[in-house]
Amino acid sequence: DPSASPDTLIERWRMAVLIAQLPDEEARMLRMRFHEGLSQSEIADRTGIPLGTVKTYMVRGLRRLRDLMEDGG
Repeated sequence: DPSASPDTLIERWRMAVLIAQLPDEEARMLRMRFHEGLSQSEIADRTGIPLGTVKTYMVRGLRRLRDLMEDGG
């Protein structure tokens, strides 16, 4: 987004770097949810992964992401 402030761009870059440190499936679920705007049900439908597993990946990914952020990434 060319109109985004430098601070916004830096924060987006930081989040991308942190998400890249997550296990593949967790990172994939979070990208689909937040970058593509898909619901958990839509992710399950698109990937063929059971909804409960999608939710588990997302919860684990968000916890790991929080831990990375608290550790300074």
